[in-house]
Amino acid sequence: MSDLAGRAALITGASGALGAAVTQSFRDAGMKVAAVSTKWPAGTGTTPFFLPLSADLTVPAEAASLVDRTVAAFGTLDVLVHLAGGFAGGHPLEEKPDEA
Repeated sequence: MSDLAGRAALITGASGALGAAVTQSFRDAGMKVAAVSTKWPAGTGTTPFFLPLSADLTVPAEAASLVDRTVAAFGTLDVLVHLAGGFAGGHPLEEKPDEA
């Protein structure tokens, strides 16, 4: 049994190629996963171990609600994996404006 079994993760960008692979790996490890995408295909359902969430991460209120929604569903949040977005290099992360 994995040391991650039963822990809860919030994964943004979960429907992209990398995000889908990471999401499946965490689920295979027995984790509870809240998976974030801008939209999910019809029929994507919630289970006790999987919570598909839709959010626009460029809207601060929507992004901020994800932690609360994950904790409400799973009782905890142990891991955050942020895979949404694109590449905007050239400066350290702490120097980038939120809009980037």
